[in-house]
Amino acid sequence: MSKYNETTRREVMKLFITGEPIERISKQTGVTKTTIYKWREKYKWDERKTTVDKRVQEKVNETLTDIKVRQHRILKGVIGRFVENLQETDRRGRTTLKVNVNELVTALKHELHLFGDAEITVNIDSTVKDAERRLVEFIAKEKSSNDIR
Repeated sequence: MSKYNETTRREVMKLFITGEPIERISKQTGVTKTTIYKWREKYKWDERKTTVDKRVQEKVNETLTDIKVRQHRILKGVIGRFVENLQETDRRGRTTLKVNVNELVTALKHELHLFGDAEITVNIDSTVKDAERRLVEFIAKEKSSNDIR
């Protein structure tokens, strides 16, 4: 008859499968390291651990994908609202641009980072000042042409 009962063996197996070192499992449960090694081989714990690890990784990947999809929808909405608000009409019926470049750039950087386009994010950072300068010039031209009319 075995020195250890089924409950002890299952507890040891759970600890092993979760990645606990055999030496620590032995100290924690009082089961000898030799017995743990024998159980590991006899009950194919390494195969079970691999199966559990794969399942956990699949679940993590599903969760990350869900999070990315939700973030993508949110960012898409932010970008959509930004585009809708690019122009406004004042009381006199004049159309003017109202642009917050930093908000758009931030949203785009989040979107690109979310899908792993780090190089593009760096390029966006390097051209933000140029884009801001061009927008200021464009708005100034629009304003002066509206003032002339």
